Amino acid sequence: MTPSLRSHLHLLGPRPGLADGDRSPLEAGGTVRPSAGGPAPPPGSTPQERSLLPPGKPFAALCLVALEPNGVTRDDLIAYLWPGAQPDKARASVRQALHVVRKATGTEAVVESDGHLRLAPGTVGSDLEALQAALAAGDLERAHALWQGGPFAHFSLADAPAFNDWADRIRSRWERKLGEALSARAAAAREDGEDEEALAWFGRALDVRPFDERSHADRVELLLGLGLLDEAEAALDRARAVIDEPRPGRWDELDGRLRAARRTLSASAPVGEVDPFPILHFVGRTAEMAELRALWRSALSGRPRSVAILGEAGIGKSRLVEEFLRYTVGPDATVVRAKALDTERALPLGLAAELAKSLSSRPGAAGMANASLAVLRHLLPTLGNGSAPVPSGSLSEVAVAEALLDLTEAVAGEAPLVLWVDDLQWADPQSRAVLLRLARSLRTAQVLTLVSCRSGDADLSTIRMLHTEAAAGRFTSLELAPLSPDEVFEALSLSLDVRPPEEGHRAASRLAAASQGNPLFLAELLLRLHAEGRVTDEAGHWVLHAAGITGDLPLPTSVREILEARLGALPPELHPILGVLAQATGPIGPEELARRAQSPLPVLGGALTALADHGILAR
Repeated sequence: MTPSLRSHLHLLGPRPGLADGDRSPLEAGGTVRPSAGGPAPPPGSTPQERSLLPPGKPFAALCLVALEPNGVTRDDLIAYLWPGAQPDKARASVRQALHVVRKATGTEAVVESDGHLRLAPGTVGSDLEALQAALAAGDLERAHALWQGGPFAHFSLADAPAFNDWADRIRSRWERKLGEALSARAAAAREDGEDEEALAWFGRALDVRPFDERSHADRVELLLGLGLLDEAEAALDRARAVIDEPRPGRWDELDGRLRAARRTLSASAPVGEVDPFPILHFVGRTAEMAELRALWRSALSGRPRSVAILGEAGIGKSRLVEEFLRYTVGPDATVVRAKALDTERALPLGLAAELAKSLSSRPGAAGMANASLAVLRHLLPTLGNGSAPVPSGSLSEVAVAEALLDLTEAVAGEAPLVLWVDDLQWADPQSRAVLLRLARSLRTAQVLTLVSCRSGDADLSTIRMLHTEAAAGRFTSLELAPLSPDEVFEALSLSLDVRPPEEGHRAASRLAAASQGNPLFLAELLLRLHAEGRVTDEAGHWVLHAAGITGDLPLPTSVREILEARLGALPPELHPILGVLAQATGPIGPEELARRAQSPLPVLGGALTALADHGILAR
């Protein structure tokens, strides 16, 4: 008589969820629970004692037995799960694991014949069976809903690389099978003229196979055909960010079509409708972006990573991080940013307090220990309640770092975390020490720590510290180089209409030389060329008159000089408003700004527009 189905393997998705019929869900990473129709537990045992199989090597052993078509031998289990153990201990570990599995699933579930361990028919089910059934029935919406990251997406064993490789092969096989089915459905919908449906299916295909170049390209092409240029540009940027070595031909063609479509759209705009002065498109940095993507994937697997992004002022450190966060880090991740300020260098633990403040407002922060809360309340007296703050005299950098570590791991336990510390060159020495200890102490949390630092403005000890951490393998160092003339040409071509086109490369070379490849200085040059009439708005779009670009292009030598020049051009009546904005420590509403600057709201609106026109405020 065939035993009735009593247990269900939940392999898809990070969290429990209801399964079909009488099958019960499992915990994140995979567990086994009995079905409602299974035999009653032994007298005196609780459901937890008899039925729960948490993530671990017994669970991994059950997965191998369940998913290998011909079963596995005990020696196979040793090779996969206990490769470094002594033979006697390894065999004992196998016996113990099988005992745990049989206790959870029933003694009749795992059978052994001809030296191979297999599942008895009808005893243990799997949500992979539901996925296969949905694929076979053509129910791709259900198949996509079941996927949730795929099998073993959140389960691995640190000391069992052979098992992890096996799990990767299982996941890759199902990823390819489902991804190809979704892409084919998208192509069929596009062929039938169902463009919106096709876009939705391409999105699902990329959920499953985010590095599938063909699906990315087909989606961009469809967006271009629909005239959704902003969406097409964002899709192009995302594809470049996630695909390590894109094939140049098709992407160059799509990029050219996008630029041509933008020029056509601009030429047809009504006269008098002028776009704001163009923000240069993000170009280059492909190697740096690829490195950040690899570090993020490592962090998602539970191996925390830290990276230092170095470069002169205006070279694009913040823009690189922003583009990475925009197109690579998903909306389910938590991003925490703390920015050091030049005015707070002398404030001990000022940056650490800012970091604690930002982290403490995120989901999961309540999970930190009371002892950690007590330490951090000394930095932020308003943080939490009920725990007396640690006295000032007993607070040390080590204590603060350990408390921040506890808080960081609590937040990362809720969702993957990106910790971005900006302008480290202005951080106080105590906060720098705390940050380094925090980054070193992270072990298994899903955390990527990003540190950006100006190489020209930092004292030698800060740069030396980061280089030492990189040399020891604790940090990855990314030093941003100036943009090349070709990259400057690409930025100009994407942001403006260059006339005549044959002068574009020559003008780009001169602008690259004058700006020294610095994106901020390049943007400042364009503003000056606009003031001189060599960048103009024509019929609603911006034009760079390339023939007028000569070798005489004066450029400020520092960011401070740029700001001083802009501030000097401001009317005196704008100074009080700018002073209030400069002293604000966070977002400030229009009513509060008007009150502090003693300026009526109607006047304030015009003043803010003027500050944006002068390049002081971002629109």
